[in-house]
Amino acid sequence: MRDIPTTNFAKLLGVIAAAIAGVGLFAPGIVHAEEDSTTRRYALIVANNDSVDTDVEPLEYADDDGARYFELFASFADETRLLTTLDSESQRIFPEIARQTVPPTRPELDRAVRELASDITQARQNGHDTELYLVFTGHGDVDETGEGYLSLGNSKLY
Repeated sequence: MRDIPTTNFAKLLGVIAAAIAGVGLFAPGIVHAEEDSTTRRYALIVANNDSVDTDVEPLEYADDDGARYFELFASFADETRLLTTLDSESQRIFPEIARQTVPPTRPELDRAVRELASDITQARQNGHDTELYLVFTGHGDVDETGEGYLSLGNSKLY
């Protein structure tokens, strides 16, 4: 992958944060050593070996990285979602996780964000603080206009 200028990368991160903030999900935080029973934690992991760009070779381990992130966040988060398509070897390594995944497509991402927004809204109405963790592992690039994007299973995420 070519180097992405820092300003474009920062802009891309801003777009992701704005998209999440737009549905009221963004609530940054860190994991504390002591468990905080009033805080509800949510994780959304998107892992995609493929690229929407036809001239880019597929990755070998983005799906495995997504499964490992799922294991990590599931160990402390109240809800963890993984959007990926595990290859056959990864399905053998992570059979339980394989049953819980959905493809990393824009419709599935939109559905996951809507459902998380609903869950987070409910938690806040019940008096809980909330934290959302977002992980992406896969291809990304900058288009001809200088806009950064991430490769989902069927489209570019700007």
